Amino acid sequence: MIFKELSGEYFNLGVNLSYRNNLTCAIEALKKAVIMDEFNWEALNVMGLCLYKRGDFLEAIAAWRKSMEINSGEENVALSYVRSFEAEDFINICDTYNMAVKLVKAGKLNKSIKLLLNKDFPYFKYCKFTNMIGLIYLNRGEGYNALLAFKRALEIDSGNEDTKYYLEDNWDNLNMKRSISKRLKSLFTWR
Repeated sequence: MIFKELSGEYFNLGVNLSYRNNLTCAIEALKKAVIMDEFNWEALNVMGLCLYKRGDFLEAIAAWRKSMEINSGEENVALSYVRSFEAEDFINICDTYNMAVKLVKAGKLNKSIKLLLNKDFPYFKYCKFTNMIGLIYLNRGEGYNALLAFKRALEIDSGNEDTKYYLEDNWDNLNMKRSISKRLKSLFTWR
């Protein structure tokens, strides 16, 4: 009985964290909810939604399928979530993303970023997609645009470790460039 109550507490925490766009921490709380009660299909559904928004589609499907194994009744919306992956819109999103990845691997960053920033491609909904845009901008030397992309990724998932790493790793580089620029300018000023 106590495990079921703990599962409920972790579930509530996960839901609250997901509402505050802290998907990474929400997923961790929801995993604990499922550990405490392996039949907590609602926790699996919310976890799947969080994974989906992060761009972890295969993990999202796995969570929803496990939820459907536990509860195959009409009240479980997991079936509609899984079916959405078969929709043409979603297939087009994945095809576009995969093409962008191929272009990046081929060194065609300009074509890749144009594809991802196309008005029909909803990159801004998924943390991984937005991080990819930030990394392309960094590679192209567009630090300001990269920072804007990473900021958007943190708006989707404020706890995303990859995004934090990209920001921390490159923030120092951007500050170093400013510092070097200030030092160079100071060499030529007379007092």
